[in-house]
Amino acid sequence: MDSFGARLRHLRRTAELTQEALAEKSGLSSQAIGALERGDRRYPHRDTLDRLADALGLAGDDRAEFAAAAARPGSPARTEAVPRELPGGIAVFTGRDTELDRLLGLLGEPRQGVVVAIAGMAGVGKTALALEAGHRLARRFPDGSLHLDLRGHAADPPDPLDLLDRLIRELGGEPPTPLSLDAASARFRTLLAPKRVLLLLDNARDAAHVAPLLPGAGGSAAIVTSRVALTDLPQAHQVLLDVLPEADALRPSAIPSRSVTGPTRARLT
Repeated sequence: MDSFGARLRHLRRTAELTQEALAEKSGLSSQAIGALERGDRRYPHRDTLDRLADALGLAGDDRAEFAAAAARPGSPARTEAVPRELPGGIAVFTGRDTELDRLLGLLGEPRQGVVVAIAGMAGVGKTALALEAGHRLARRFPDGSLHLDLRGHAADPPDPLDLLDRLIRELGGEPPTPLSLDAASARFRTLLAPKRVLLLLDNARDAAHVAPLLPGAGGSAAIVTSRVALTDLPQAHQVLLDVLPEADALRPSAIPSRSVTGPTRARLT
């Protein structure tokens, strides 16, 4: 196997980037890029790897091989499956360009624990918008995407403790004992902190319903949908959806499809 430095140099040149250009795209210094290519730094940190992989446009097997080249000899290979739980979206997405651009802008840059709350009446297309953004941003979150339907307006919404139990196990952890909402939420944030995961939390009843499930520090992010504006979440960027303009609403492709695929079914509300 090529050294990490040789692989990085080959990928950079294939992308027709100078060291300075790669440094600018990745948010690293050109000195750091040079040190990695020369082999002065042989085992970069995970965050450095992710920044370089994003800047080089690596995904799937190419990204895995890039990370393997940076692993210390004798370190265990990362074999666990990366969760990709987002249901499928609609075939052709249209009519929400302004809102979609805002979501992509908020979630597309490395920031700490970004939360976007999409609010609007039932059937206005909140989930369709969230899914479109989530699928477009998949490469930005190499540690996966998790999806929960919170069923906030159902007669028997799931217990937040049960939801946290599932999220913790999805991240490879064990829930704390004794189990309490505060302890489980803290364990979840701890497990999430070193990762870059996108959470889609659908159909929240209110801010209190979803607050324990949100990321804290680190590069993970969350998109929350709700029929009410979640203004009690101070960390959330608010996106309010109204009905589509008549010209857009009459296009067949602008009507949210209710046939979705994926590990979890989501109502497009």
